[in-house]
Amino acid sequence: MIRYVGDERNTLQIKVWMLANQITAKRLAHIINLDPVNVSLTLNKKRNNRRVLRKLVELGCPVEYLDLPTDMLS
Repeated sequence: MIRYVGDERNTLQIKVWMLANQITAKRLAHIINLDPVNVSLTLNKKRNNRRVLRKLVELGCPVEYLDLPTDMLS
């Protein structure tokens, strides 16, 4: 079976982390000047918007929740 980047993204853990840090998808979208739909699609494993993922890392979201593309790992 083919594994796609984002398949292992832990949406529930990300949303719990966001809630604990008072960050909504709408606020995150505003911070990075992006449509909230793109944030939602990234959180829900439908897309891998690097701006969304990068900002989550910068804000302190544990990378193990995100299933980052290999070119974003360092």
